[in-house]
Amino acid sequence: VTGLEAANHAINQLHTMVTGIACAAEQQTQVCEEINRNIVSIEDSTRDTSQGTEQLSEAGSQMAAQAQQLQSMVHSFRIG
Repeated sequence: VTGLEAANHAINQLHTMVTGIACAAEQQTQVCEEINRNIVSIEDSTRDTSQGTEQLSEAGSQMAAQAQQLQSMVHSFRIG
């Protein structure tokens, strides 16, 4: 094997490795983008859940206040 053939072989091996690295980097980029989309989706779901919880809490407070008003009204009635 001549020096030129050895250099050519080394260049081909290097090309193969660089191509593999580029492919792996592209795959990692796609995975990172998918993770980012999932995080955004989780963030949106968390925000929606938080808003729903706040609305339920407010509705519960209003119902408790109405129940107390009704109880006061019932106690004010006299039978007989």
